[in-house]
Amino acid sequence: MLNKSEFLIFLDSPLHFWAYKHGLYTSPKSELAEQFKRQGYDVETCVAEYFRALIPQGVIEQKTFFTKELECRTDFLVYDEGTNSYDLYEVKSSTDVKLDHEYDILFQYIVASQTITIRNLYIVYLNKEYERGAVLDFEQLFKIRDVTDLITTRNDEVERLINDALNIATKDSPDGLLECFKPKNCPCPQLCFPLLPEYSIYSLSNCSEKMTRELRASGILDINDIPDSFNLSHKQRIQLISTKLKSPVIDTQRIAEFISRIQFPLHFLDYESYSWSIPQYNRHRVYENVVFQYSLHIQKTRNSTLDHHEYLAITTDDPIKLIAKDITEKINGSGSILVWNKDFEKRCNRDMARIYPEYREKLYSINERIIDLGDIFSKQMYVDYRFKGSWSIKNILPVLVPDLDYKKMEISNGTLAMTTWESIVYGNLIPQKKNLLIDALLKYCELDTYAMYRILEEVIKRLTI
Repeated sequence: MLNKSEFLIFLDSPLHFWAYKHGLYTSPKSELAEQFKRQGYDVETCVAEYFRALIPQGVIEQKTFFTKELECRTDFLVYDEGTNSYDLYEVKSSTDVKLDHEYDILFQYIVASQTITIRNLYIVYLNKEYERGAVLDFEQLFKIRDVTDLITTRNDEVERLINDALNIATKDSPDGLLECFKPKNCPCPQLCFPLLPEYSIYSLSNCSEKMTRELRASGILDINDIPDSFNLSHKQRIQLISTKLKSPVIDTQRIAEFISRIQFPLHFLDYESYSWSIPQYNRHRVYENVVFQYSLHIQKTRNSTLDHHEYLAITTDDPIKLIAKDITEKINGSGSILVWNKDFEKRCNRDMARIYPEYREKLYSINERIIDLGDIFSKQMYVDYRFKGSWSIKNILPVLVPDLDYKKMEISNGTLAMTTWESIVYGNLIPQKKNLLIDALLKYCELDTYAMYRILEEVIKRLTI
């Protein structure tokens, strides 16, 4: 028996599918995956409410269909009495229709059409331009795309893929099935990456699937074994040099030029945000980055100590209004504002300014002064093989500042911070547990900005050595 979820695993990786059917697949468990599930459920719930109001009779929800070898469950079926047929609606929590969504709905069509006559196929998804008012407007919140033409343009392809999946499910061994190229999230690493070295080709910066397969075909798994003649980008070449030398490659001139742009007082700023598929507050959009917390370290002069400011919204009121008010009061009108990945903080400031225009001038002024400290690493001014091709602050920090490490924190990443905040504000927690989580969340965000300060100090030291 092949169900829709298994078919989607097959489309992602036939080897993963074989492992799943043979009990060698470990389903990825993560806070982010669980949040995606909850978001998807929220979207389906709203679509159900919308359809029930729009079509009081004739809507069938969560209907399961079987054939001899296949199984699927449809989201919504709408019966048309005049043609004695059904329209099939598949709900997605994304803001666009993707290729795997098309395969998904065609799989359902192939299975369900053995039992009922299906007239049209539709995919329901979220309108990213929708801005919530006082109440949700489902007609504006959702988009519905007619994909009935897929029956004629892609149905044969999906039937062939289904047959391929059924054949692979009965194979005794995975011989001939390609491994995936994402070892970090692989659900069956014992099959895809049984002998992966510490500094593997998969940690090469911006390494494509084509490149990794070419290297593996040559028997190369370790970065150290990549020949000098192999075609690499400039970024990858520097990483290769650092790996072979077991030493950082530092462009002191470019770093000096970067640091010369930084003006005191320095503001080290970090936001934490939550994102809902269904907007929760007035003027918010689908998947709005709702900032609920910030940490701000300020160094007034080169030799002064740090001042720390922070804010964590813990009520069900719109946290953006509280954050916008507080941050614009804490950041004065001069000095550089250092962040890590400026696109995020700048976008948050623009969104806060759109929702609460009374803070627009100050928030846009903050954006004009933002400098991305991560540029030192993302733009190869400082390359260390121990970063493993990443410029994430969580990879940089333990290398440059060994006494600090996110792994020691109760909350160690942004996803966990996001879901923890949700529990604090919307969960039914006892006060003691709630206070412990608040403290952990404050410490996590504080480390983000303190880490930036320490990394900058360490980089400056290396310029003077």
